[in-house]
Amino acid sequence: MRRETALNLLILLLLGLSTLLLTLHLSRRQSGLEERTQWFEGYTAFLDRGLHLTRAGDWGMGRTVKENDVVIWVEVDRSLIRAGDLLLYLEPGSGRLVAHRVVEVVDQLFRTKGDALPSPDNYLVENFEGLVIGVIYSR
Repeated sequence: MRRETALNLLILLLLGLSTLLLTLHLSRRQSGLEERTQWFEGYTAFLDRGLHLTRAGDWGMGRTVKENDVVIWVEVDRSLIRAGDLLLYLEPGSGRLVAHRVVEVVDQLFRTKGDALPSPDNYLVENFEGLVIGVIYSR
C-alpha cells in the first residue's frame, strides 16, 4: 500500500513538473511572437472592416516584412494615417506595389521609408491602397 501511494505521489509530482515546464516554454514562445509583431500594436479597431491580403515583394522593410510574407491591410481614410504606420501603395514611376513606413505627414501627403533603407523615399505618396495592420510571416 505504501509503495502504491509513493508511486502515485511520484506520478503527480512528475505531471506537475512537466506542466510547469510546458507553461514556461509556451510563455517564452509567446514573448518572442510579441517581439516580432511589436510594430502592429493598436490596430484591432480595424478588424470590423474588409481585410485584404497581399504577398510581399522585396520592399526594403528588413525584418518587419520580408519577401513572401503576407501583409494584412484595410482601406482607411487618409485622415487616420499617422507617422509610424505602414502604408501600402503603388510606387510612383514604377507602379510597383510596396509597403513602407510613414515617417512624416506633409499637407495630407505621406513621406515614406523602407525600414531597411538608409533614407526616406524621394517622393510623397498621395494615393494609397491601404493601411497594413498585420503580417503573416513566411518561413
